[in-house]
Parts: sequence; structure tokens; C-alpha cells
Amino acid sequence: MSDQIIKGKGIRIAFPHLVEKQSSAKYPNAKPKFGIQLLLHKTDNKTFIAQMDAAVDAICEEQGWAKNTVKALPYVESSIVVKEDGTPYAGYDDDHYSVSAKSDNRPLVVGKGGDILSSEEISSMIYGGCYCLATIAVYPAKAYRKICVELRAIGFDHDGDRFGGTAQITNAKSEFAGLIDDGSDLM
Repeated sequence: MSDQIIKGKGIRIAFPHLVEKQSSAKYPNAKPKFGIQLLLHKTDNKTFIAQMDAAVDAICEEQGWAKNTVKALPYVESSIVVKEDGTPYAGYDDDHYSVSAKSDNRPLVVGKGGDILSSEEISSMIYGGCYCLATIAVYPAKAYRKICVELRAIGFDHDGDRFGGTAQITNAKSEFAGLIDDGSDLM
């Protein structure tokens, strides 16, 4: 069986690591990977969720696994994803599922028109809280009896409220108006 490929749009994202590989804070000795968290709204993203359910069912059937015996499914209730202090992250609530998608290889990342983005463009356009197109592959990790998610591609769909509450500064001249080239001491 080949990987189960799932595609969707209007998916809110969090923790994008699309330019450089990152190690997991939970597993600091794990191999660094590219990755992203997909926040699937239970109503708005029901087609994507249904595709994931069908992929899980197909993998379980092929592997001879009962679904309730799989150690890790590809998505979890978002409300269980919490910070070290036990409080939920912004955007993680009972109305969403969370999918952690990772890749050893840098995923394809495109802008609104489908053009491949440079590292600089990725860093400014793809942020926690925006909505994206996503393509993932769901596959079994037989030795661990779990189902994994590989991030294949991400595309910017539309803006959303940035997680963390701060806007990204994209224009240095307006940000430092009155401070640049006016002879003032910035210190």
C-alpha cells in the first residue's frame, strides 16, 4: 500500500518550521525535522477529517490492526495540547483537532498564486494563525504500531489572527519613522 495522500484548504496552522529543521521540545534528542501543526476545525474542515478517518481505516485494515489498539492516531483533540503550565495554546480548543505533520525533507511551500516561496517569503507569509492549503501523507509505522503524518506541501490560503498577539513588522522605515537617518541616537 502506498501512503494515503490527503489534501485540504482553509486549515489554520500553528508552529510552522518550514525553513529550518527543528527538534521537538518534548523530545529534544529526536532527529530535527521540518514540521507544522494543522488545526482542523471539526465543522469547517470535516472533509479533510473524513479523508483522514478513511486513511486510518484503510491502514488499520491493511495492517490487521484494530483501530482501538493503535498507539498513536494522526490527530488528537486540540484541547489536550497544552503548555508546560497546563494552559492551552491559542487556537487549541474543543472545536478543533490537532495534527502534527513532519518531514525529513523540506516541504513544498507556495504563495496564494501557487508560486514557490523563498525562505524569506516563507518566514513572512506563513505564520501561526494563518490559513493554508495542506497536503499530507498518512502511513503506518509498523514497528511502533502507530500512524504517522508526513508534511508534503503547504500553501498560503488567507490571513488569520496571528497567534501570540503580535503583528509581523514588514516595513522597517515605517516602524522606525523618525529614528532612521535623522541623526538621533538609537541607544
